[in-house]
Amino acid sequence: MINRLFLSDETWCTDDSKLQEEAIQFYKNLFCSEVTVTTLFMESVSLLKLSPQGISNLEKPVSNEDVYATSFKSPGKDGFQTFFFKKYWNVVRDDI
Repeated sequence: MINRLFLSDETWCTDDSKLQEEAIQFYKNLFCSEVTVTTLFMESVSLLKLSPQGISNLEKPVSNEDVYATSFKSPGKDGFQTFFFKKYWNVVRDDI
């Protein structure tokens, strides 16, 4: 739950309707195309969605090379960082 936001005009906002507008605008700016959705907590709202190319990229199978080529990231659910998998890839790749 968001109780307040610091707005671009350098003021704090606690008004629920303004908070909702700010959240919607943030996500509109974050993505690239519009789609109308209905949620349980808001009326119909236009939100942005991934492009067909972005969706296609997410649906592609992940290869061993893709995993090995990743950069250092925060640990996954298993607690291991990418560094571990890169260093021991020859040992763990078939299990992954």
